[in-house]
Amino acid sequence: MIWESIGKFFREFQFIYFLQIVAFSVLLFFLLRQMRKNGSRAQLLIIVAVYIGTGALILFDANLPNTMFLVAVFVAVAVIAILFSKEIRHLMQKAKRNKKEAGEEEKMRSVQHIKSIATALLEMKTAGVGAFIIFKPSEKDIEDAMLQEGPYINGEISARLIESVFYPGSVMHDGAMIIEDGRIRSAGCYVNTIADMDVDAKYGTRHRAAIGIARDAEVNVIIVSEERKVISYVNAKETDLKVISSDDPQKEREDLEDVLKSFYWMEVYSEENEDSATTRKEKFSRFFRKNWLNALTSFLLAFFTVIIINI
Repeated sequence: MIWESIGKFFREFQFIYFLQIVAFSVLLFFLLRQMRKNGSRAQLLIIVAVYIGTGALILFDANLPNTMFLVAVFVAVAVIAILFSKEIRHLMQKAKRNKKEAGEEEKMRSVQHIKSIATALLEMKTAGVGAFIIFKPSEKDIEDAMLQEGPYINGEISARLIESVFYPGSVMHDGAMIIEDGRIRSAGCYVNTIADMDVDAKYGTRHRAAIGIARDAEVNVIIVSEERKVISYVNAKETDLKVISSDDPQKEREDLEDVLKSFYWMEVYSEENEDSATTRKEKFSRFFRKNWLNALTSFLLAFFTVIIINI
């Protein structure tokens, strides 16, 4: 019986059903989005579970009126909101504070990491110690044909650890270091991709390997030349080596930290980068990536609701 009614709903689908789905989708989308912003995910899951459970009960019990579904859900939500308004508000405020504090701590930690990397690079440059650091996004995998990963470190980023890895007496000093998710993932990595294009003769194997891995694996790379005592870098997908150099040490550090910030694939900088999005396409793309799950959930719940109301 229930399946016949659902089949009839699809066979006799009307434009009014479409309008109902759109209206419920928009309402539910903003409700879910706001609740997620407030950090009340547990409460959100409970309401969604009650919503689906009550709907399933009505679908498989023809004796229950369809409108009872909506009435039951909205009454339940209203009762929860009224009886536990103080508790809910307190939990939301606490969640906001915790989220803000966690964000501030993460930002402070990432800023310290950038300063530590910059300090290590500048000291190695002065001492004439070579270095090769790959900044790898966590969602990106580098093929084995491009990179043979060295010993797994998973260490906290610090200037001392970076310098100790590239110290000439270290067994890992000739390889590359990988930084991922705000940690030193591994070191002593062997890069198999060498740039096969015309590169200035003053650049050696390390710089050619940096260009090759940046181009083929689409990662950002920074290098210290032990002979020329120069810091240079390659952006992902590019083949141009850019040099960081200045007669003013403070200006050189600032330029280096700016480059590292752009390499340091951390969520903490997403808000800063958001301001640079000027096109509608970029803003829509960012909005969709952040809210696609809410949109899909809202659509499915709305479709479920409209079926119940109209069968």
